[in-house]
Amino acid sequence: PAPFRQPSNPLQQLAPLGSARRADCTSLTAMAPAPTEEVLPVPEVPPAAKRPRKAKPLAPGAFGMDFRGGCGCCGSVWCSDVAKPSLAADGSSWQKCRPEVLKLRERVVADRRHFHQHPEVAFEEFETSKYCAERLRELGLDVTEGLAPGTGVVAVLRGGGGEGPCIALRADMDALPIQEEAAEGEERLPFASARPGVMHACGHDAHMATMLCVAEVLSSTAFRSRLRGTVKFIFQPAEENGNEEHPHGGAHEMIHKARVLDGVDAIYGMHVWSFAPVGVVGATPGCVMAACDSLEIDIEGRGGHGAAPQGTADAVLVMGHLITALHSIVSRSQDPTSSVVLTVGSASAGEAPNVIAARAKLRATVRCLDAASQAIMKRRIAEVCTGVGATFGAKVHLKYVEEAPNVVNDAEATQHVKEAAASVVSPDGLQNITTMASEDFAFFLEASKSFPGVSVSGVKGCFFFVGAAPKTEKAGNRPHHNPAFTVDEDAMLIGASVFVQLVENRLCGGVGGGQP
Repeated sequence: PAPFRQPSNPLQQLAPLGSARRADCTSLTAMAPAPTEEVLPVPEVPPAAKRPRKAKPLAPGAFGMDFRGGCGCCGSVWCSDVAKPSLAADGSSWQKCRPEVLKLRERVVADRRHFHQHPEVAFEEFETSKYCAERLRELGLDVTEGLAPGTGVVAVLRGGGGEGPCIALRADMDALPIQEEAAEGEERLPFASARPGVMHACGHDAHMATMLCVAEVLSSTAFRSRLRGTVKFIFQPAEENGNEEHPHGGAHEMIHKARVLDGVDAIYGMHVWSFAPVGVVGATPGCVMAACDSLEIDIEGRGGHGAAPQGTADAVLVMGHLITALHSIVSRSQDPTSSVVLTVGSASAGEAPNVIAARAKLRATVRCLDAASQAIMKRRIAEVCTGVGATFGAKVHLKYVEEAPNVVNDAEATQHVKEAAASVVSPDGLQNITTMASEDFAFFLEASKSFPGVSVSGVKGCFFFVGAAPKTEKAGNRPHHNPAFTVDEDAMLIGASVFVQLVENRLCGGVGGGQP
C-alpha cells in the first residue's frame, strides 16, 4: 500500500470521516478496506499549543466586535498566534463609543499593558504615579504629585467656556500581592507581571488607562474650549489595603490630608467588572457596595512537645475552632435576609510537626450592607474570641478595625451616569449591580460623614461598573483577585466613552448641562 502522508493541516485528517458521515451505507461499505489489505496506524498528531477557549455566543448587551485588533481566530487579546489577521473594529449598529475614544484605542491598550506588566502594591506606587503624572503633564494639565499618602496624583483641567461646577473623576493605582498565573490550558500573557508576587488582579491597570484616555480627550482644544467649569482627575493610591500608619487606605488620606475634594461639586468613579459581559454598565442609586471591616486575631497558648499535650494550650487547635465558630456567626446570629460576609483569608501557626504551637494568627474581613448587621458582627466576633479562648485555656487578642463605609450613590448623580451610558451601550446593557465587595471610594461620597474617623465630608457622586469579562469566556470565570484575572480591553473604551459623555452632558450644555 501507498505510504501514509501527514497532511499539512492536522484537521484535514477529519475530512474523509466527515465525507463518510454524509454517505449512505453502500458508500461506507465501498470505502472500507479489503480484509487482506494492511492498514497502517494513523500517526499521532502533536498536541496543539495552549490557546484560549473558543468564543461563545455573546450575552445580551455584549459587544460583537474587537476594538483591540485581537487574534483573528479567537478574538482573544492574549492569543499567542500573532500571524493571524486582526478582527475588524467596525462594531454593530448600536455601538456608539465616542469616536474620540476609539481613535486612542491603541494608546489605551498600551497604557493598560504597561501598568499590568509593572504593578506596584499599596503605598508603593512610585513608578506608576510618575508615569501617570508625566502623561497628564504632556496634555497641558496642572499636575500635583506626591500627595498623601505619598504617591497620589491630581491633575486639573480648567475649561475655556466660562465658569461652572467642578467635577472630579477618580482612578485607583495599586496592585495586589498575588503571583500572576496563566489560566489552565492557556499560555502566559505576553504582558504578564514582571514583578514576582505582585499583579493587577482587580483591574486598576484598566482604570488608570481609561482615565488617561478621558484626560486626553477632554484636554483637546475641541473639548476644552467648550467646557464650562473644571475637571479634576484623581489618581489614588492604596485602594486595596490600609496599613498601620494609614488604616483607612488611600482615599481617606487624600481627602483629609491632601484635601483633594476642596472645591469639588460631584465625583464619579468606575470599576471594571468581571462578573458582567462587555457592553454592560451598572449604575445603581443607593447602597451598592458593602462596608469593610478587618480583624486580626492573635492566639497566645502554651507550647510543648507533640507527644505530651497535657499541660499545653494548643494554639493550632484554638485557631481551628475559632475559624469554625466565626463562620457560624453569619448563619446563626444574623437575619437570613441580611447581606453579610465573613471570610478568614489568612491563618498561620507552628513551625514543626512535633511541636505544639504556642502562638497562632488569623486575619479576616467582614462585609455588611447595613449598620445593624455590622454591629452584630462586631459584638459576636468579640464574644466568640473570648469564649473559644476560655474553652481551651488560651488568650485570644482581637483587633477589629472599621476600614471603609458602604458605597452609597447619590440618586441624581447616578441618573447622570445612566444618561451618559445610554448613549454608549444598548438598552439592555444598562443594569443595576450591587456587590458585597468594598471600595474606599466610599469616603469620597456624602454618606461617609457618619463613619468613624471622617472629619471631611464627601460630596455627591456615583460609582458605577463596566462589564469586562473576556468575550471568549463565561462572565465570572476569572473573578477579581484571581491569579489568572484579566479584562476584555474593550471595556476601557466603554468606560472612557461614558466618562467623556458624562462630562460633556454636565459641563458642555448637554443633558442637564451646567449642573454637577
